[in-house]
Amino acid sequence: MPTSGSGVDNRQRLLAMADELGISPADLEAAELEYAQTKSSKEERALFDAERRNGFLQHLLPFVLVNLFLAFLSLRKGDFWFLFPLFGWGIGIVSHAASALGNGPSVEAAFQEWRRTRAKIDQLNVSHNVEAVIADFVSTYKLQYTPAPKVDTIAYLRKITGLGLKDAMDAVDYYSNRHPGSII
Repeated sequence: MPTSGSGVDNRQRLLAMADELGISPADLEAAELEYAQTKSSKEERALFDAERRNGFLQHLLPFVLVNLFLAFLSLRKGDFWFLFPLFGWGIGIVSHAASALGNGPSVEAAFQEWRRTRAKIDQLNVSHNVEAVIADFVSTYKLQYTPAPKVDTIAYLRKITGLGLKDAMDAVDYYSNRHPGSII
């Protein structure tokens, strides 16, 4: 049984097998490119889904804790007023769960928007070093307060880089999703 060789040996074996099957090197290269793009797209989708789930969990935790506290206060006096905020906020939780955990055309549109925003942020990061500017501000801010307020972070980013408001907001949102707890 042959052992696994180097990448060059594997490439040569792959080309030989493709030749035996009548697959041209150009078709093989096209298939490899398609595979790489599909894999990249699946990885992006997994990251998008993970961010959606994390956003939902960040909403769910305060919902549970606050409503438990309200139920404790309410039931301690024999009242049931805690049900009103529970149901009101519960509608928001159910809606958020449906958007974060579901699939459909609106999720696909959100994914495409997320991809465009992410590509834009990557481009801004190359041209303006946005992530480093935000990280510097957040680390400096944490020496005095913790965590950095979102509005202050956006204002600082705009001042340093000259970005527009929408681009700065998108960059700060992207950073805060990748570094939870650093910006409020």
